[in-house]
Amino acid sequence: MTVPTPPVEIIDPRIPGPFDRCICCFEPPSGGTYCLNCGLDGWYLDVLDKKLKGKRCAYHPERPAQAFCVICGEPICTSCEVRRGRSLLGGFETPQCRYCLDTIARLKKNFAELLKRNQTCAKHPAQPAQLSCVGCGLLHCDCCLYYVVKGIFRKQIVKGPYCLPCFRRKIYRASWISAYEARHRQMI
Repeated sequence: MTVPTPPVEIIDPRIPGPFDRCICCFEPPSGGTYCLNCGLDGWYLDVLDKKLKGKRCAYHPERPAQAFCVICGEPICTSCEVRRGRSLLGGFETPQCRYCLDTIARLKKNFAELLKRNQTCAKHPAQPAQLSCVGCGLLHCDCCLYYVVKGIFRKQIVKGPYCLPCFRRKIYRASWISAYEARHRQMI
């Protein structure tokens, strides 16, 4: 059985990229460390080269800064810092301020509500949504979702569907099939 040509490009989730747009909503880069359209975060700036000595908190000027927020790059005090982790690539600390995290949460919520209201794909607003990602819950067309499959000759779906960011975060190296191909092979 031949699978018809999909209406939009199906991206191999195991290959890095695309780098010219957000991997969640395909909007062009907004110049920040999170997408201003959908709120996808994780593209942190390396702010280690900035010096803290004598800096004041950007949100509480009466308090001394304890760190720089890795999202906005602003100096923040201990009461502004909500979360601190470690970079997987560089091993440096990643303090994050409540203002950035609140903005990202608001953008994600508004984006999800817009998709549900319009029943459209997160990446292709002209395409109707078919399914939602089991990781993040965002609606997508069949070309934007991936199932994990097992088996060599007779493939079976074992997990999914996942959107591109969730597939890369949770699965990454597994064998996969797009929801588009799975639907046309009558696997779903």
